[in-house]
Amino acid sequence: MPYHSIFVADGKESKLGQEISTMDMLGRLCAISAPFVGGVIIVQLGFNQLYTLSFVLILVAALPLFFTPHHLHPPLPSIKKIWHGFWQRDFRKSRVSFAAAGIEDQVNGVLWPFFLFLIVKNYEVMGGLTSAALLASFIFLFPAGKLVDEKDKSKVLRLGAFGNGFVWIAKIFTKTIPQVFIADLSHKIVSIFHSISFSAIFYTEANHKGTLQYLIWREWALYAGRLGILVLSIILIFAGINWIYIFTLAALASFFTTTIL
Repeated sequence: MPYHSIFVADGKESKLGQEISTMDMLGRLCAISAPFVGGVIIVQLGFNQLYTLSFVLILVAALPLFFTPHHLHPPLPSIKKIWHGFWQRDFRKSRVSFAAAGIEDQVNGVLWPFFLFLIVKNYEVMGGLTSAALLASFIFLFPAGKLVDEKDKSKVLRLGAFGNGFVWIAKIFTKTIPQVFIADLSHKIVSIFHSISFSAIFYTEANHKGTLQYLIWREWALYAGRLGILVLSIILIFAGINWIYIFTLAALASFFTTTIL
């Protein structure tokens, strides 16, 4: 939340797309090598060492926040008022949108890698494929940011959501390593346009509706979506239900992110 509140306060509304894409570039520069390096660490040293390294990196990544200028915000209302505000009619569409974003994020971040491993069956190869897809998609970040700033953000979001949904349906049919790489690469490229436009709209809304309270509502909806799809997916997997249902839910969630408009 501190990161998002600072971005809302300091971001320029007319340049949000480029600012978000620049931040994503910095993040992906580090993330490009992470899947492959992580796979090597798991094979050579084990999960405990990987978790220890991840914990240290998280702490180091938070250090710059202590050196950012202090931002004053209006005092928050009581938790009871925030809770009632979360269910208000004006936030209904955004609530659905953020929950849908949480669903897709959880499927992509947790369940897709699990499905990936079932096909690849090798941590190093799996990490290498993910790193290669991240590297290949990197070149689309800045053009996507400029497109979001220069064109109608809502149109970019709708196109990105449709593209995301199409790729999730295509992932249902992936059975070989080349197919997995193409599906993963396609998703990473399309999701750039979707995520940057979605974030730009979200930051604009947060700036207009009260930053901290809106961020709290967003987090509640996001985690509700993440927890809900995780529990449902575990039930489906143990019940022997085909992955087609999980990926179809991710596709539908991508479409529902457009309800923020």
